[in-house]
Amino acid sequence: MAERLIEKGFKPDLIITSPANRALSTAHYFADALQYPKDLIEYEASLYEASVHDWFNLVNKLPESASNVIIFGHNPAITYFTKSLCNCRIDNIPTCGMALCKITEGKWADVKDYTAELSWFNYPKLI
Repeated sequence: MAERLIEKGFKPDLIITSPANRALSTAHYFADALQYPKDLIEYEASLYEASVHDWFNLVNKLPESASNVIIFGHNPAITYFTKSLCNCRIDNIPTCGMALCKITEGKWADVKDYTAELSWFNYPKLI
C-alpha cells in the first residue's frame, strides 16, 4: 500500500498513529517506505477508541505547516469520519485501506462535516 502512495507522488509532512501494535508497526513501515523519519511520528492515544468527534478534534489541531498528513487509526471510527468529512459512500475502510481526502475550504482548524472531497480510495485487495 505504501508503494501505491509512492506511485501517486504522495509525501507526508506528518504521520500520526494510534499506539496500538498493528497501527504502530504499519506507521513505521510506511515511514520507511516514504522516507519519513520514524522519530518524527506522533503517537495519539485517543485514536485507539476514537469517536468521529475525536477525529475532528485531532484534525482541527493539526499544524498548518503540514499539508499532507497520514493518520493511522481504527474502525469503525475511521470509516465514519471519512464518510462525514467527505460526504462519500464508503461502507468500510478495510485493514490497511487508504482514503485520501482533500480539504476544500479553510484551514485545519475549520475542518468539519463535508469540508473535504475524497480524491482516492484504495485497499490491499483492490486491483
